[in-house]
Amino acid sequence: MTAPFIFVTTHTLGDGVLDEYLAQDAEFHAFLEENEPDLLDYQVFMDEEQTQVTLVFVFRDAAAADRHMQLAGELIARGLEITETSRLEVYGGNPGPVLGAVLTANADAGVPVSIKALALGGFSRTRPARGEAA
Repeated sequence: MTAPFIFVTTHTLGDGVLDEYLAQDAEFHAFLEENEPDLLDYQVFMDEEQTQVTLVFVFRDAAAADRHMQLAGELIARGLEITETSRLEVYGGNPGPVLGAVLTANADAGVPVSIKALALGGFSRTRPARGEAA
């Protein structure tokens, strides 16, 4: 089994946009779930101050991440109008040309970008561990 392609992006919310961000995130979530079958997992985390969010995307492969950037481009652009990108991270492979261009543009703008393409191994649980509710 090959490692999944993981893309992690962290954003700082602009002042007074929390409610707008949460509404956009709900729309984004629904769009991803309906339109991106090669997106295996999507999680969003927010700090306690509610000023920063981190989105974790687990794709089947780098090509799926490129398709994501193309399919969700309009929604991503709307989110970037009310947030500032703080950090971008890639794990498990080299980005394709579309995500690669996004990473380069962000790096050129001073955003920290990290790529850890070499997967050393691991495992994934597709169901809860024994004793946990499903």
